[in-house]
Order: sequence, then structure tokens, then C-alpha cells
Amino acid sequence: MFEVSENFQDSVETLNKMATNKVPKVAASGTLCVALLIENFGIKKMKVGEYAESMLKNAQHTNPAVKNAAYEFYKAVYKWIGDAIKPQIEDKLKKA
Repeated sequence: MFEVSENFQDSVETLNKMATNKVPKVAASGTLCVALLIENFGIKKMKVGEYAESMLKNAQHTNPAVKNAAYEFYKAVYKWIGDAIKPQIEDKLKKA
């Protein structure tokens, strides 16, 4: 469930706080929530740049649930913008 207040920035800040939480379950849930919202509503409503820094950190997280949720974020973004995202993240992510 996601509520958009009149000031959408409040919702962005809340999701960012969840995605950067120190508790892995909360961070994974927040990250997955952002990914699902982007997948369903697109990048025009959910601005990718507002989550970029926290998602990059989550993609390098030691907890597999947080890492997988961040990958879901990147998959959702890729669905909307395709190969344009690759140059922005390729050099920043660790090789498997």
C-alpha cells in the first residue's frame, strides 16, 4: 500500500529512510517497495535520481535480501529506460 500525500516529496523521503535503514529487513522492504512502484508507475512519477545513491549502497550490501531488492530496483528501471542505465552503474558495482 502506498499513499501519496499532497507533497510527494514527503513520500520520497519516507521511502528513502526505509531503504537506508540499518535493519536489513526494513531496508529490503523499502528498496523493494521503490522497485515495485517504479515498475508499476514508471520513472516519470517515481524519479530514479532521488533513490540512486541509496540503491547503489543497497546493491553492495552484505545482506542478500537487501542486495536482491536493489537488483529488483535496477530491473524495474531497466524496464523503462533500457540500456541507458548501464553506463551509470556498470563501473560502480562490484563484479560477481
